[in-house]
Amino acid sequence: MSPSEWQGDGLILRKDPHGESYLKLLILSPEWGLMHVLLRFSSGSSRKRSSGMEPDLFDEIHARFAPAKNQQLAFIQEWQLVHRLSGLGSSYQRLLWAVKLVQAFIPNLAHIEETEWTYGLLRKSLRAMAGKDLPEASYCKALFLFAREQGYPVAEAWLNRHPTQLQLQALELLQKPLHQIQIDPGVLKRIRLSLEGFLRANSDFEIPEERNQP
Repeated sequence: MSPSEWQGDGLILRKDPHGESYLKLLILSPEWGLMHVLLRFSSGSSRKRSSGMEPDLFDEIHARFAPAKNQQLAFIQEWQLVHRLSGLGSSYQRLLWAVKLVQAFIPNLAHIEETEWTYGLLRKSLRAMAGKDLPEASYCKALFLFAREQGYPVAEAWLNRHPTQLQLQALELLQKPLHQIQIDPGVLKRIRLSLEGFLRANSDFEIPEERNQP
């Protein structure tokens, strides 16, 4: 490895074709935050390449990076798959929630200097979404914890403004392990929409509004 290269872990948040020979990836690194990187296709043209030759969306990888002339980019020289969320590929609904969570995180990650905690939260939440637990509950817990870590008074200003019964239901959602949560889907949706609305109105979080919710 040359002195200008570096290596580390990363979580793939976005994946797009880039010309005929590259993929452009948006990676969250626990050490370096958001990184825009290019990965050359393993072999053959883009039409012939196999999905097994390239990383997938939400993969956890370990890679060796090299700087590009464009300082906004880096190249992946080598990479290894650390963990793949196969459960997301078998459930379209779970995949939608994973995409929604990442879309809520990406615009707000550029302002964070220390990303190790956020990397761990996002990795844990995506793994939970790929499992058997409620993906919408995973989304709510991750969004709440992320906002609280950034200093927003979600417990005081958001949670306490609700009626007592809804407060108790929200606390159960936020405090219990996912596999122990038993909550009516309508109540869960109400809590989630309330939290999103609060953050849009009272923070600089950019949470996309979608025409069709998952």
